[in-house]
Amino acid sequence: MKKLTAALLAVMMILAGVSALAEAPETPAAPEAVPERDPFDSVWRDGFDYVEINCMDGYWAVVVSLESGTRLWEYTCIMNDAQDALVSDSTGTNRELAVRWNEEGSMEEREVVSAEASAIFTLDEDGCLLWKDEAGDAGAGRRFVKSGWFEGTYACDDYSLSIFWDTEDADGTMFSGYKAQMDLESENGLTTWIYSCSYDPQDDRLYAFIAVKETQEKEGEAITTVYDKTVENGEYPACFAFDGEGNLHWIDNVEQAGEGKTFMLSNG
Repeated sequence: MKKLTAALLAVMMILAGVSALAEAPETPAAPEAVPERDPFDSVWRDGFDYVEINCMDGYWAVVVSLESGTRLWEYTCIMNDAQDALVSDSTGTNRELAVRWNEEGSMEEREVVSAEASAIFTLDEDGCLLWKDEAGDAGAGRRFVKSGWFEGTYACDDYSLSIFWDTEDADGTMFSGYKAQMDLESENGLTTWIYSCSYDPQDDRLYAFIAVKETQEKEGEAITTVYDKTVENGEYPACFAFDGEGNLHWIDNVEQAGEGKTFMLSNG
């Protein structure tokens, strides 16, 4: 993953603490709406811990990752309509694993801690995911916030886009959300857009409440421009949305730089 330049990161850390709690945006022009997802089908996050729930054909595949991925739970779940909950199915895979990593950062060993793991997943009144770990109670007090399926690396022509989850201490305020870095390399130099984004589960989009654009020509100094929600008539500088084919669209409300560009996932 590309590292942010020191200058860009410093600007965004100051602004993120001010803008992270911005009101819901006016909906900009967007690609054709995607079919409505199952309400559980998403990535759910609590800091860097997360739950991935994939709605499959007749069941839900669930992975819970805690402590930087060193503790994992894998469940095969079915819907319990009476409880309005996902319940682990004894006929599937339900187990807790301990994960070890080698010095190169690759997975080296996964030791099964418990093959008798079972769980119940529900949504609370705020739409957060609750995890009841019936074997070890690891989910006690945890609330996971819906964050969609945006993380990954995308490409379109000469543009490359990396979207990743980040947690940073911005001006004394803890910020948890998506960062998006767009790079365009041309014969004149490198242009980079860095976005701090919030996820809206109502329309399954990322909205950038801060945008920093840096243009570095091959000869000359870098030019940095900062946009936030208050700059362009109250609109968010940009948003990211999937179309019905699963491709990602970049809607740039400042310069319309993303018009007509469709990004395909190159590395999830």
